[in-house]
Amino acid sequence: MAPPEYDQVGIQRDSCVNAWGLATHALASALRSARSAKRAEVKVSLNDHFNSKIYTTNSEISGEVTITPAKNIPFDRVEIALTGSAETRREGVEVIHFATHRFLRLEMPIDNSAYPPSRVFETGKTYKFPFNFNVPAHLSSQACTHRLESEDVWEKHMTLPPTVGGWEKDDLAPDMARIEYSVKTHVLSRSKRGFVVQLDNSYHINVIPSTYEEPPLNVTETDKLYSLKKSKNVRKNLFFPVQGRISAVAAQPAAIMLSKEGHDANQSSIPVALTFEPSSADVIPPQFNSASIEAQAHTWFREAPMQTLPNLGSQMENFAYYDPVSLSPKTKPNVQWIQHVDPSNQKSPIFHIATVEVPFKLPVADKTFIPTFHSCIISRAYSLRLVLGGDVKLDVTVPLQVVMGSE
Repeated sequence: MAPPEYDQVGIQRDSCVNAWGLATHALASALRSARSAKRAEVKVSLNDHFNSKIYTTNSEISGEVTITPAKNIPFDRVEIALTGSAETRREGVEVIHFATHRFLRLEMPIDNSAYPPSRVFETGKTYKFPFNFNVPAHLSSQACTHRLESEDVWEKHMTLPPTVGGWEKDDLAPDMARIEYSVKTHVLSRSKRGFVVQLDNSYHINVIPSTYEEPPLNVTETDKLYSLKKSKNVRKNLFFPVQGRISAVAAQPAAIMLSKEGHDANQSSIPVALTFEPSSADVIPPQFNSASIEAQAHTWFREAPMQTLPNLGSQMENFAYYDPVSLSPKTKPNVQWIQHVDPSNQKSPIFHIATVEVPFKLPVADKTFIPTFHSCIISRAYSLRLVLGGDVKLDVTVPLQVVMGSE
């Protein structure tokens, strides 16, 4: 039978009893270590590569595979492929559930003339096979074949996801969710039961595909992850009568655009419209003396394919791993109230309005903020929680898009 690396692009699911499952994976790790000597005989080298390099859409990935066998190795062919896979793990009380989604496999064609005529790699000799790939903009239709709620979800699933979990800096993702890209090579010989791997090795790379800013989300009351509106009564303390009612309506900020290297990002701001309806004409609007913002990274991971966008709808069904990041220190917002009169509103003809823009910048020097994405078994979305403090405390939670520029 063909080894697991050659399963068709798609999703494979597995589960195991907890204790034995961990032991099985430890054994698999030991077996991989035992193959390290064989891996030393085949080397994958990349041109112009360095550890923190980020490959994006249309980036060239080139290099060569060098084979120096320790003994004569009869073979059928050499495979060199650019691969992408997602892996999730969910630990239950007694069972661990695993899922692997192989969403990308681009194979480098090797002409027969590049092989030795004897089809034997001889000890003491070195054989080199160059390769060249380009990071594609989209996946093949075979990568996502499960049932989906809409074509919009399918289009998102057909976009390459970024690397998750392989960064030097914290990318705010749990250990149970991983997305990896690799250049893999296998030296294969043929047997009665299929191909046998004689030598193999791989080289992991970090990928952030270029994305674009989408229109603001149409957030409804059923989308519990976000809260764009907040209203509350205003009073000096519990023993004082209500002085009025204040409302805040926030809008989704402009997207954060990562630089092509992923090491810088633009500044954005949260616009908030404030309305204060006093209980009497002599009541002045509340004042705000602080504004703080917390970025919230939400990572969803499943062993079964997701049919909807997990950031929308009930979050009880769409449980996510949540990692908050406090942004710049508290600032004092510039709130300028303007009084208006509405004669048609006899109950409260006088009202005050104000708008405030609260700026923010993501700490990309300390954290890796991968772009917003939705794939078959892993998704990442961001939200921002803004808290206005002063005479009254108001908080809103808005969506945030993070995208990778193409320039």
